[in-house]
Amino acid sequence: MTWEEAVAYVESLNTGGITTWRLPNIKELWSIRDFSQGWPWIDTNYFHLVGDGSQGAQQHSWSSNYYLVDTDLAKENVAFVVNDWTGHIKALDGKRYVRAVSGKKYGINDFKDNGDSTVSDLATGLMWAKDDSQEAMNWEEALAYAQTSEYAGYTDWRLPNAKELQSIVDYSGVYPAIDTSVFNISQIVNEAKNDDYPYFWTSTTNPYIDPNDEDGYWYAWYVAFGYAVDQNGEDIHGAGAIRFDTKAEDGADGPDGERYYNYVRLVRGGNVKETPHGDFSTIDIDRIVNFDKSETGDKGQMGTPPQGRSGTAPDGQQPPQMGAPDFAAAAIALNISEEDLIAAFPDPSQGPPNFEEIAKELGVSLEDLLAALAMDDQMTGPGPGPRN
Repeated sequence: MTWEEAVAYVESLNTGGITTWRLPNIKELWSIRDFSQGWPWIDTNYFHLVGDGSQGAQQHSWSSNYYLVDTDLAKENVAFVVNDWTGHIKALDGKRYVRAVSGKKYGINDFKDNGDSTVSDLATGLMWAKDDSQEAMNWEEALAYAQTSEYAGYTDWRLPNAKELQSIVDYSGVYPAIDTSVFNISQIVNEAKNDDYPYFWTSTTNPYIDPNDEDGYWYAWYVAFGYAVDQNGEDIHGAGAIRFDTKAEDGADGPDGERYYNYVRLVRGGNVKETPHGDFSTIDIDRIVNFDKSETGDKGQMGTPPQGRSGTAPDGQQPPQMGAPDFAAAAIALNISEEDLIAAFPDPSQGPPNFEEIAKELGVSLEDLLAALAMDDQMTGPGPGPRN
């Protein structure tokens, strides 16, 4: 259906005994991407697809975000979509499908300029570099740049994954698609010789051809904070689009115009795990996603919440609501080992954690436990200091 029809459809939808359905914003729709395997980029144990992927465009779903940047593309009344099969975020028109959502909206940033060339997002618990790399590089160089950076005195920077980098995109119609009141961004001249802003690498690989074929690992995801252009430099998918590019100049070309050299926005913090390089045998084909059932409010989480963070704390105290708590930082704050902290939390299948019992087991106060898990110091200032 058209975007206008989609809005009316969800407003009148009554399914599962719920009548409060709405069109998801682009960050909500992107949050259910499953990057553990790809093609499709959604967990089919939980979500149905329209077709078998033979026609990738079948899988486009509308978001509530109209493309508002003043370009010829925007004048065509287009909105952002997510493609379950290819994984792209693009601004498109026409008739697309709808995946309705219900609940409080999330994906709203809460930026704090720390005054030391870093920016914390209190909505996610991630710390970002205020400046970008100021030069383009291929994907391997981008990984090395992040791993060796000592920007602002920290040594634990990394290249953000696709969900993390998308979490700071501003879809309100600003150009570039980022909050320039807190972030600095380099300017470039694009393929059409027009002033523009860069694509930015993520650490997330895209097995474009076959996830079991080593030759298929030429690609990695990027976020377009400027225009998402074709080979001629014309904006075809919108500022804020997410696509994939070839990792190196001698790699295979993808379906879009290639930029082999892109920029980097450093990130630190978060409970992030590496996927073993090139070893898809480690992926559980019966993978299960654990969803947090708690209401997180307008400053809720980005992406899938970490395990063991739902429910209500004793005495009416709310447990920390974060997208990716840094257990290492929390352990330092509590003067205990990270392993002991993680081990104190029950398996999510056993229900929400009892923070009072966890605090007692660890020999710390409930107040100190909740404060450490919320990482107040790290999120409101420069953090506990550089760590090697």
